[in-house]
Formats: sequence, structure tokens, C-alpha cells
Amino acid sequence: MTKENVLYSIIGLLLGYVVAFTFVTYVNQREAGAGGAAAGRGGAGPVAGRPEVSAQEEEIRERLRQMDAAAREQPENFDLQMQAGQAHGAVGEFEEAIDFLSRARELRPDDYRVTVELGNQNFEAGRYEVAEGWYRQALEKNPDDINVRTDLGLTYFFRTPRDTESAIAEFRRSLERDPRHELTLQNMAAVLASRAALLDADPAVRRKSLDEAEQTLARLEALNPSNPSLPQLRDSLRKARESLGSQPDSAGKARG
Repeated sequence: MTKENVLYSIIGLLLGYVVAFTFVTYVNQREAGAGGAAAGRGGAGPVAGRPEVSAQEEEIRERLRQMDAAAREQPENFDLQMQAGQAHGAVGEFEEAIDFLSRARELRPDDYRVTVELGNQNFEAGRYEVAEGWYRQALEKNPDDINVRTDLGLTYFFRTPRDTESAIAEFRRSLERDPRHELTLQNMAAVLASRAALLDADPAVRRKSLDEAEQTLARLEALNPSNPSLPQLRDSLRKARESLGSQPDSAGKARG
């Protein structure tokens, strides 16, 4: 998501395997000594479509089991609890991730990283209201963390019932701090497009949302023409524009 944005969910899964490999260093050090730790890995993870992905995943899970044992053997080791939590999250095991991160927080209640990671893993687990609480705690310490604020906005958009207005408000706060923050622009365009597509909404509100979404998309395209979300966003805006084409506005006048 990754919590990083639903548009990257499939890519995020593969990247998760790469991330998990970075957390096996401690176990390798125990087995081979510091000099031979993680030899040959170098961050080179699996590539989509290659047959070795499943073998790599199995190795990751074996290492993960070893890391679990190490973390449980040393419950006072903050770094091990953090690493185990992040590694479980990287392979989609969010309950285990939250468990280890909660132990880390007991060791260091004021650690900023733990607070953010608890927000991240609860987000990925679909517990958006819980994630909101952790993100708000993080922002109390660092109100300029744009990534956290943008993630906070997404907790409003994905929950049930959806709170689009609060999501947009948080995205606006992020863009006030950094008008060129790519992920915020991407999410802002997506949420505005979603609001513009609501058939039961006031046509005037829909048109205003569509106009702003198109402006936001233009900013995103100018910032990064290779952003992988652009085709999907363009398609969403096209459909919203078509659905509005023959709908009368609030004054009863048809707009073409």
C-alpha cells in the first residue's frame, strides 16, 4: 500500500519480497559471522514473471521464521522487534507485523518510527480508523511529514462510509507544504475524479471536482510524465466527463 496507494498494490507485493530480504542480515550474521552477512543479495529481489520468485519467497519465509525466533529470544531488543514487524508487513502478514511493532512500542513508547509503522500496518490490514489514530499521533510530533499526512487522507477515503471531504482536506494540507509532492497529487486527482463520478451528487459539485481533478492531473503529468497511474486517471476523468455531458446542472440547464 502498499499503503503507498492502491494503484501500486501489485508492484508493492513484489517490492515486499525485496524489502524482506533486507531484514535477513541479522540471521545471516548469526550463522556465518558479520563478514559473510547477506553476501550476494545486494537488494536484488525477484523480477515479475521469473520462475525463481516462488523459491525466493520460500527462502524469505524460512528466514522470517528464524527472525521470529530471534526476536522472541530477545524481547528487549527494539531493533529486532521493529525488523520482524516490518518484514511480516512486507509479505502481507499484518497481524504478526502489528504484534511485533506493539512490542517495539512498549520498549520505546515515544519512537516516531514505531508510531508511523503501526499506522502503516493497520492501514494495510484495512483498519482505517485505527491507522488514523496512529497517523495523528505521528503528526503531533512532526506536522510536516507529508507522506504521513497523505496516508491520513487515504484512511478517510478507504473507510466505510467514505469521507471524501476529509481526505481532500488532508491532501490540500500536504500540498500546501509541498505543491510538487507526486503521491499527493496522484491521490488528489484520483479522489476528485471519484467525487466527480458520483451520479447522485449535485452536478455543480461534480463539475467543480472534475475541473480541479483535471488541473491536478495536469500538474502531475508536468511533474512526472511517466507516472504509472496516469492512464487510469485519464480514463477515470474521461468517464466522469461523459457522465456529466448530458446531466442538467443545479439550475436545470443542460450542459453539453
